[in-house]
Amino acid sequence: MKMFNKTLIAAALLTTGAAAQAEVSGGAAIASSYLWRGSDLSAGSAVVSGSLDYSSEVGIYAGIWGSSGDDTYGTEYDLYVGYAGEVGDIGYDIGYVSYNYPSCNSTGNLDPLLGVDPSLCDFEEIYAGLSYAAFGITAYNNQDADYNDTYIALGYDFSDFNITYGMWSDDGAHLDATYSMGDLAFTISQGFDDAVYTEETQFVVSYSIPLDM
Repeated sequence: MKMFNKTLIAAALLTTGAAAQAEVSGGAAIASSYLWRGSDLSAGSAVVSGSLDYSSEVGIYAGIWGSSGDDTYGTEYDLYVGYAGEVGDIGYDIGYVSYNYPSCNSTGNLDPLLGVDPSLCDFEEIYAGLSYAAFGITAYNNQDADYNDTYIALGYDFSDFNITYGMWSDDGAHLDATYSMGDLAFTISQGFDDAVYTEETQFVVSYSIPLDM
C-alpha cells in the first residue's frame, strides 16, 4: 500500500516555514520510476506527475498532486491541507493528506483487472514535522483503522545534496541520497529489510518543471 510522499512534496515538508505572502504555484515532473519511501511503485516504469498549490501569508496551504500512477493501484491524485510556520529557529508543519485511486474498484471485491483489494485503495494520513537549520523530521500516520502504521523521515540538506533516512514503525527502513542540478535530480535508494524492501540499490532520475502562475 502506498502512503504520502511525492518526492516533490516530501522535500518541502522536511524544511518548513510560513509563506511570506499568499501565492499560487504549480509544477510538472517526469521520473524514471515512482520511488516512494524506498519502494519502486511503478516496477521500473517512467511516471509523470503534476501539482497545484496555494499558500497563504499566515502559513495555511492546500494543494492537489496527481500522477500517472503506480504499478498496482493505477492513476492517483492526492489532496492535502496544512499549516506551516516558525518559532525562532524552529520550523513546524502539520497537515492532512487524502490519497485517491480512481481506477480502483470501490465495491469491496477484488478487482480482476488490478488484482488488488479495493478496500485498500483510498486512505488518509496526518503528518507533523519539525526543522532546524538543515535538519528535519516528519512523522506520517495512516488513519485507516485496518492498517494503522507510522512512517518517520529524517532529512539533512547540504549544498545540492539531500540525505533522507526513512523507517516504518512496524518494520523496514531505507536510506536515500539525492543530488540536484537545478530542475534535474538523481536519487540512489537502499533498503535495509528484505521483508519490506528489495535488497537491490535503486537509481532514479527526475526532471521537474515549475509553472508560472
